[in-house]
Amino acid sequence: MILGSTSQILPVVLYDTAGVGLEGATAASMAGTYIKNNAVGVPLAFSPGAIGDAYSSGKWAEEGSGLYYYHFPDACFNELGYVQFTFRNLSAVASMPSALVEAEWIRIGDSRTYTNDTTAATEDVTVT
Repeated sequence: MILGSTSQILPVVLYDTAGVGLEGATAASMAGTYIKNNAVGVPLAFSPGAIGDAYSSGKWAEEGSGLYYYHFPDACFNELGYVQFTFRNLSAVASMPSALVEAEWIRIGDSRTYTNDTTAATEDVTVT
């Protein structure tokens, strides 16, 4: 991610307890945080959105088969270093886990993304 990137709408993939793409995770059922450079976590806001909506910080839109798009706050990408995102589904539906469902480390200042399981990087991918 390039330092100072704004209006970022990026994909988030969620899975249910059986490992199948989680459908029906509404904005009201989601919670999340971002942590920049190991600082204190900042809550993410979620509001209903639709695929193709113009950027608006906090929008959450479902495409299907567990693929969602989140409109990330500009403040996430305004300093060099790393930012970690966590997303939690708070739904009471049994097939929708309330545990951590995704964690992303994104390096700010260059074009490489680092994905991990909250303990160690497992791959790096060039963002184009």
